[in-house]
Amino acid sequence: MRKKGASQDCSGRIKELIETGRDFHRRGWSLGTSSNYSVVAARAPLRLLVTASGFDKGRLKPSQFVLVNDQGQSLSKTGPKPSAETLLHVVLAQTAKAGAV
Repeated sequence: MRKKGASQDCSGRIKELIETGRDFHRRGWSLGTSSNYSVVAARAPLRLLVTASGFDKGRLKPSQFVLVNDQGQSLSKTGPKPSAETLLHVVLAQTAKAGAV
């Protein structure tokens, strides 16, 4: 795992989330640091790739994502913190079987 951000094996998912953030920002749906995005990186055990707290969603960078476990805790000891809403994303991935939020 890299020192900052999520693991390299999630680079394709990170790229898609960055593009989503830019598109949502362009449409006026997600301005500044509002909202958060996630995608399931693995189901067993559950791993989510989530946007880190406090970053402009229209200008996301690969280092601004965090890989978390089924408790919403970062799997990296360094790097950015998961958003405050991370547990909501975990619950949706677990109960509704959402692949992305």
